[in-house]
Amino acid sequence: MRTATSRFERLPREAWLYRPRFSDIWRMNLRAFPHGIFYFLQADTVIVVGVLHAARDSEAELRRRRELYG
Repeated sequence: MRTATSRFERLPREAWLYRPRFSDIWRMNLRAFPHGIFYFLQADTVIVVGVLHAARDSEAELRRRRELYG
């Protein structure tokens, strides 16, 4: 079974494989849990803004976190 750690390790090279969830905030699902890794891309860098439960992927909360990075 793949773990969340392996997902984080793969995220930099697989970031473009997933669809944006909200505008420029992307989501990589975690298989073992109903959670997702939410991130955005800045140049060649993946910036994770949170790991949230699927029922709590609030657009407002993710945008607030996203704004911290300018």
